[in-house]
Amino acid sequence: MTKVKAHGDLPGVLASFNINLSDYKVENMVPGKKVPEDIKITVTMVCSNAN
Repeated sequence: MTKVKAHGDLPGVLASFNINLSDYKVENMVPGKKVPEDIKITVTMVCSNAN
């Protein structure tokens, strides 16, 4: 199915990691709302060498 939509080689990367917001000096800016200190980030990337 993907071959019909995109030509060329399609290497992909899936990465998942956690960050602490305080490491980046991110503060909660919305009164009354809480955001967890530790947040999971998930990134999916697919590339193509087709022109």
